[in-house]
Amino acid sequence: MHESAGYNYVYEMINSGINSCAIFAVNDSVAVGATKNKELKIKIPKKIGIVGISNNPISEIISLSLTTIDQHSFEMGKKATEILIDEIEGRNKMGLELDFKLETKLIRRESI
Repeated sequence: MHESAGYNYVYEMINSGINSCAIFAVNDSVAVGATKNKELKIKIPKKIGIVGISNNPISEIISLSLTTIDQHSFEMGKKATEILIDEIEGRNKMGLELDFKLETKLIRRESI
């Protein structure tokens, strides 16, 4: 879940002969770490694209801005809090299962 994981993964991937055209990281921190492995001379995005998840502010300001998926974390937290409060206060009658969909947004930058 940290930059070092992305950095190390890219190193292991290249050295083990895995030939990939893209890395889809679990979060922006891991994706940023993958872009930092300069010693392998990976040409991003020419040879490999990198995408993160969360739209962390760092993804826009690093030297090769990171393509990311904005999952609207604030709205997600707000909705989760509303559901929890409804559950605590007994407004979710009979244990009804709730299903909500929050739209995501691909933010294209230099890494793809």
